[in-house]
Amino acid sequence: MKTLIFLAFVLSSGVTQAQYLDPISNYLIQGRSVGPWELSLQFGQVKLEGNSGETARGSLIIEPAKRNSDNDVVALTWKPKGIKTEWGSNDLNVMTMNIINTQGAINLSSVKMDAALAFDIKVIKGPKELVTLSIESNWDWKTRSEFALKQVLNRLPEGKWITVPIPLSCFDNGKLDYEKITTIFMLQTSGRMTIELGDVRLTAYPADKVQCPN
Repeated sequence: MKTLIFLAFVLSSGVTQAQYLDPISNYLIQGRSVGPWELSLQFGQVKLEGNSGETARGSLIIEPAKRNSDNDVVALTWKPKGIKTEWGSNDLNVMTMNIINTQGAINLSSVKMDAALAFDIKVIKGPKELVTLSIESNWDWKTRSEFALKQVLNRLPEGKWITVPIPLSCFDNGKLDYEKITTIFMLQTSGRMTIELGDVRLTAYPADKVQCPN
């Protein structure tokens, strides 16, 4: 798992209709997923209605929120309820939100060294436990690459919109297939946390400003 020495900056997003955007570089825009990407909870097991939904016993709740206009972002609240797996361990699946490709995969290999996965975020209540942001290829969990976000989020000012860019190269774990990305954004924590999430997309990044240590 990797951590980030990062450059976070405030960015005002232009008003864009999600249905007209390129799904290679745009995933969640103005509160709407860009098809064939789909915003869901628990690895697609919890489908959303009007960007609203929750996992078992309200462990993770998502609902529409407002940044500049109604429903242009989503609010996510993690409230662990001790849900267990059949083996007796904590069930982290119910604590996971995802942006998954419902039709196929995208090829990001050509921009691996030149682009970052950027997301607009407002921290309402910072995390106490580990937070991971993951990317997955080929719908195969064995390829999943995790990136530690707890320290990043706890450094952000609460109640303020910030854009956080993470270079795609930071997700290179030797197993992730950049030619066949099927889940572009997977956010998970085992503890309490409340955030608002805005646009999720690719952006260019200045290599001399953003470092990704081994």
